Amino acid sequence: MTTLHPPRSMADLMRPAWVAVWIAFGAMAWTPAQAQPTYKCGNTYSQKPCEGAATIDAADKRSAEQKAQAQTSSEREKNMGNQLESERLSKEKRAATDLKKAEIAQKAAAAKTNQTKLRPIKNKKIKPERDAAAEKPVKKNQRKKTAPAAGN
Repeated sequence: MTTLHPPRSMADLMRPAWVAVWIAFGAMAWTPAQAQPTYKCGNTYSQKPCEGAATIDAADKRSAEQKAQAQTSSEREKNMGNQLESERLSKEKRAATDLKKAEIAQKAAAAKTNQTKLRPIKNKKIKPERDAAAEKPVKKNQRKKTAPAAGN
């Protein structure tokens, strides 16, 4: 005899609902799609008729051979597009590396010319600025010379 246990999580409660959803999707996949009429209303096409609408047969009337030719043509064009894209990407990559190399060479050349023009500044003592109107400083051993007196 089996006993019923309460669900352990929300996932246990939702499992039957998901199974039902997948069964419904499977059933829809097996039913063939029915062709719906297409109506031309002026310059637009619709599935709903309008006033003065003309019914259009929108079924694909190509033969199997024509469909196969169209498929191979589209695959060929897709492959060509992929090939062109890869060539473009490789050219862009090469151009980017060439540009980086040119920038490095340009910076190296600029650095080389700057080295010849500019020399490093040596550590020099900076003298304080003095006022031009102020007197020159007098050294201790130096006295001001005075002119001899006229009467002596």
